[in-house]
Parts: sequence; structure tokens; C-alpha cells
Amino acid sequence: MRPALVPTTRTAPDRRVRLVLALLAAVAVLVVAVQAPGWSHASLRASSPSDGESLASAPDRVSFTFNEEVQATTGALRVFDGAGARVDDGVQVQPAPDRVEVGLGDLADGGYVATFRVTSADGHVIRGAITFRVGAGAALDDDTVAALFGGGSGPVPIVATVVRGIDLGATLVAVGALLAALGAATTVRQRRLATQTAEIAAWTAVVATILTVPLQAMETSGLGLGVFGSMSVMGDAVTSSVGIAAFTRLAGLALVVATVVTLERPPERRPVPPAAGLVGGAVLALGSLALDGHTRTVEPAWVMLVGDLVHVGAAAVWAGGLVVLARVLTGRDRRTDMREPSDRSGDGGVVPVAGGSGPVAPVGTDGDPDTTSPVEQDPLHDHAAATPDEQVDTAAENARFLATFSSRALWAMLVVAVAGSAMSWALVRQPRALVTTDYGWILVAKVTVVGLIVLVAAYNRFRLVPAVTAAGAEEAAARRQLRTTVRLEVVLLVVLLGVTAVLVNTRPAAEDAGISGAFDTVVALTDDIDVNVVVDPNRAGANEIHAYVLDDTGRPLDAVEEVRFELTQVDEDIGPIERTPLPAGPGHWVLTGSELVVPGTWQVTTVVALDRFTEERVDVEVVVNPS
Repeated sequence: MRPALVPTTRTAPDRRVRLVLALLAAVAVLVVAVQAPGWSHASLRASSPSDGESLASAPDRVSFTFNEEVQATTGALRVFDGAGARVDDGVQVQPAPDRVEVGLGDLADGGYVATFRVTSADGHVIRGAITFRVGAGAALDDDTVAALFGGGSGPVPIVATVVRGIDLGATLVAVGALLAALGAATTVRQRRLATQTAEIAAWTAVVATILTVPLQAMETSGLGLGVFGSMSVMGDAVTSSVGIAAFTRLAGLALVVATVVTLERPPERRPVPPAAGLVGGAVLALGSLALDGHTRTVEPAWVMLVGDLVHVGAAAVWAGGLVVLARVLTGRDRRTDMREPSDRSGDGGVVPVAGGSGPVAPVGTDGDPDTTSPVEQDPLHDHAAATPDEQVDTAAENARFLATFSSRALWAMLVVAVAGSAMSWALVRQPRALVTTDYGWILVAKVTVVGLIVLVAAYNRFRLVPAVTAAGAEEAAARRQLRTTVRLEVVLLVVLLGVTAVLVNTRPAAEDAGISGAFDTVVALTDDIDVNVVVDPNRAGANEIHAYVLDDTGRPLDAVEEVRFELTQVDEDIGPIERTPLPAGPGHWVLTGSELVVPGTWQVTTVVALDRFTEERVDVEVVVNPS
């Protein structure tokens, strides 16, 4: 006689249910550990007044122009005097998608700081400040500017990134676990573990998704918890791309939870087939992940959109199934039958099947009654009509689940690799961007993790799964090794989600390297002076070469005698071509011309005369794109 199965109940999930929460907590720790500042995707191109400008008379407004479309919430632009009092009139307008303005009151002579905090087209928040002086008043010193502008947004950006990482991971696990429940689980226990995982992950994602909206409002307004008292700021966050994506994701997660609840009802009482709930939930929840981020701003848009949808879909299949598999394999092995009381009442104990009634006498693995493990009525009523063979949770059934997941996981990771490669082409464009940008190096790290996952999945699929399912001499050793490799995959899942959360908040490599837009970099001239070199549009032919000389606070340095450029085409042995740019504002010089007429690698040397006797120079390598 085979001992009877004591199924795990949904109302009292074992401690392994917490694996999902532990996984997502680990993502949070990883994101915090590698979080780096300054990952804005839009940038300020011009302002009026310009940064550091001295004006004979007071302006009537302050305007900021960016390199792409931005969204400004109420109060995104503010102007302060030296005492910290706001002097703008609060009337904020956006005459063009890339320009935002705020009106000013009557300004007295003195120094002022104007701050901005806007959302770029990909949903990321950028912030900054300029200073200007009116009349004979004194300019603001560094301490005053720091007190008014602050060095950052405190913990809000990091908290927001962590929440987005948890949101991403939980959404993928919720959809993937529900798919495992409907498409891979063959026993009551397996399906229950899968639905428990889907429900816990879905509710975790719901909480994280809800939090993304006020966190977005905090980032864009700088009001902290004060956003809850500002309907206009919260309204702007709700209608932003982040808010729209959040509400779409909530609808998808609601369908996931509703499908889990539906599975607990008899088939005749289900208002919607579970498969329909899974498809609807997956489309909305996973599709919402493509409504903001790089998909909205990087061309070609169709490659990014299709690649992103395929990418997250395959990732959900793997991530959700992996968490369910980990729970199936790490549970106590119960090789038991679930038998009809009327047919098996004499087998040493009675365990009801789904929908059964009467006394319950659980039977442990030794065949004796187990009074320490009360069994509740099985809520998965659709198993009530299953045959005895289908109601067995044996090593063979677990091996069948393993084989199904293993095949799906390997294909899913290969699809992730293909879709990721297509997206990487749009985001990177040239191999040099992989080793010259933050995005490139983070992408290399992600590809490395994916490669390791594919190797582990292939080893499981072609070495361990056949050994386990064959039930031969190697079965016991293969089972032990399989538990180890599954744990390794869970660790790699944590790493992958953490790296992905960081990657989506990083400026795309093609932009950072000047391949798909202007070249823009900041290099150190001395210990306390930097030079921001911009080549726009960075195409062979006519270009503007900008040099911004900045002090250690990042503001223009007025005390500069002269700036000149030396341009050398490395491959064609052209130059150096010496040019003197024209002053364009405090600490700002610009050269307009066709010196960079030959595509390829150019060395742009910026020579800065700090005074009559001191010159400093710095070299920047610029790869000029074909026209």
C-alpha cells in the first residue's frame, strides 16, 4: 500500500511561500548596492537667463529648453532669492514640448537661483538649477545655492528604483506562476503551490505598483510627503506615462488574482475560463511595462516595442515557473495517493479528494495516522473528477513538472536572449558603446547573467531531467544536484532582476556615446575644474562644438581668460586644426564650422587659459558619425 498524500492547504501556506518575498527583498538590496547617481535621460540644452548671467534689468520669466520632450508637474520650476523666498509667480507654461517657462514678479537687484524638476519622455526624472544676477546685487555663494537647491532628492530616487525593481519582479513571477498552474502542474499540490505563488506575487506587485505613483510625484515635485496634500501634483503623476502604466498593470494584476480565485470554484461556477483570465492578465500586466521607459524614446520604435513585449513575456515564463519549481522541489517529498474514501477506506486511513466529505484521517509517509497535520477540504474542485493516477503526487509527477518547466525555461531564456539582442541593437548601435558607457557595461553584466542561466537551464534539461525521469541508479544523485542548480537559478534570477532594474534607469549607450545624438561628456581639467564638451549633431559636416568650463559645484566658471580647440583626425592623420571658439555665455564657448568633415575618430583637445600664465588642456576622443 502506498501512503496517502496530505496536501498543503492554501489557507495555511508553508514557509516556502515566503520565497517570493525573499526574492524581491534581495532585488531591493541589490539595486541599492549598485545604484549610481546621475542617470538622467534628458538634459538641459539652454536657459534664459543663461547660467551665471548678469542682467542689467530683471527678466519677466525664466525658461528651460531641453534636448527632448519633457513633462513638468505643477511647481516643477521655482525661483528663489538669496534669503530663500520664492519670487516666481507660480504661473508655469510649456510653449513647446521641450521648453518650460515660469513667470517672475518684480525682482530687486541681487542673486537668484532657478530650479527645475521635470520628467523626460522615458519617464525618468531630471533636476537641476541655474543662477543669475540682477543689477548691482551680489551673486549667490555656493552655500546659499546648495541650501536652496540641495544636492539631490534624498532617499526618494533610490526608494523609487527599488520599488520599480520589486514591481517588475513580482509582476513577472505572478504571471509566470499562474501559467505554471494552468499549463505545467499535474497534481493538486503543484497547482496549489503555483496559485499561492501567483497570488502572493500579484499582491506584492499591486502594492509596489500603487507606490510608484506617489513616488513619481515626489520625484517630480520635490515636495516629499507633501504631494498627498497637492491634488494638482498627484493629478500630474496619475496622468503621466508612469501613472497610465501603473493603472494598466493594476488591471492586469486584478485579473491574475481573480483567476486564482476562479480556480477554487467548480468548473460550472466559473464566470470566465481561467485561460482567458491568464491571457488578459498577462497582456495588461506585462504590456504595461512597455508603456514607459526606453520603449517610448528609442528608435526604431517597433523594434523596441515588439522586443520589449517578447522579452518580458519570456522572462515571466521562466521567472514564475522557476519560483514554483523551487517550492515543489524544496518541499518534503510526500509520495502518497489521494484516494476516494468510498473506494480506499480500508487502506489505513482516509484522505478526502476535492469536494469530498466525512471524517479526515491523514496518513503520513509511514502509513500511520498523523494527528499533527490536519487536512482541510481541497479547494481545487476541478480535481474532484480526476482519475486516481492523476491524483498522485509522486516523484514521477514532480519529475513530469520538472521536465515541462525545463523545456519551457530553456526556450524562454533563448527567446529572452534573442529579443534582448534586438533591443540592445537599438540601444547600443555600435560595439564601442558597450565599453565606453555605463549602460554598456551594465548590459554586459546582464548578458553574462543570462548566459549563465542558459547554461544552467541547458544542463538541467539535457543532463539532470533525463536522469530524474529515468528513475535509474543516478536518480538520487541527480535529484540532489537538481536542488542545487535550482537554487543557483533563483540566485541568478535575483541578480538578473536587480541588474535590469538598474539598466532601465540608465541612459542608453547609443545616446551616451553620441551615436544616436549629440556627443556629450564631462572631463576633469584640474582637481576642482571640469570641462563639459558637446559636439552637436556629431555628424560629419557642420557641427557646433561647445565647451562649458565648470567649477566644483557644476556651475560655470567666469574666471577664464580664453578657450581654444585643437582638432585631430586620428585615422586620416589630419590636424591638429587650431580654432578659437566664441564666448556664448558665462563659462561657455562655442565653435560653429565644418572642421569635422571626415567621419571617424577625432581627438578634441580643449585648452583653457585660466589666467595669463596658466593653461590647462584635456583630450576627448569623439567618434564622429557619417552624415
